[in-house]
Amino acid sequence: MWARDLHLDLSVLGEKYIEARRSLDGVTALGELPQTLMAALVQRVCGALNSIPAFEGNPGIAALHDLQAAFLDLHIGRKPALFQPLPSGGSAKDSLSRLLVKKYGLLAVAVLSSCGFSERDAREFVARVLSSAGHVGRKGGKITEKTLWEWDAAADDKTKAFVNRHRSKTVSGVEGDLNQAKEWAEACLRQPGLMSKI
Repeated sequence: MWARDLHLDLSVLGEKYIEARRSLDGVTALGELPQTLMAALVQRVCGALNSIPAFEGNPGIAALHDLQAAFLDLHIGRKPALFQPLPSGGSAKDSLSRLLVKKYGLLAVAVLSSCGFSERDAREFVARVLSSAGHVGRKGGKITEKTLWEWDAAADDKTKAFVNRHRSKTVSGVEGDLNQAKEWAEACLRQPGLMSKI
């Protein structure tokens, strides 16, 4: 019985995970990020193993618990020690994680400016949200309106295509209303998968 339930749960979560990984935007159609789905997958496997007497006291379970805890920390926006990178020697190149934050930040600016904010006001709003969520600039400084302007000026073709692909659909989803756009931007920029990029 437990094996059948586990198989079904892993199939559902696994399909969503694969959808997010194969998506151009790195999310499912419902906006679920791979990190969030991975947390659910590991949690489900740990729960199943804990219910089997033969696995009682198995040292491998402790490692899985640490992995589960790390993914759950990512899910709620914490920075688990297990996933902290080794010092890189100060490379100036952005990681894929940081690029994802920039893409969503620039999308939020585009949506807000399409709903009535000036571009400057939109950048200031997004900078405040990202800063209050714990994100910092490359050198550890505060994210400011100028930071968003620099991200936009330096955006590559993939980032521009991402913003263009999602702007009109998102503006339509918030009915062009600035207050709804602000709520969307707050939720978007604070979603667990982005919070894990801090």
